[in-house]
Amino acid sequence: MGDTHGAAAFPLIASGMVYTTNHNSTVAVDSLTGKIVWDVQSPNVSAETGYSMTSAPLVADGTVITGAAGAEFGIRGFLEG
Repeated sequence: MGDTHGAAAFPLIASGMVYTTNHNSTVAVDSLTGKIVWDVQSPNVSAETGYSMTSAPLVADGTVITGAAGAEFGIRGFLEG
């Protein structure tokens, strides 16, 4: 799942899929097979930029939305979808 830190947020289950984030990507897993359907890395989230992804994703009208944060490093968060 993108890195070796594991899931950083509570998973979201919607329409037979499990969505979660780790520190730099959002992952969709088929809830019946356990297979990763997609794993999308955020281009703006890294140790170098000070951003991390620790919030659960949200599904709205078929779009998966996730946010990045980093307030402990003086960073303002943003949303991706």
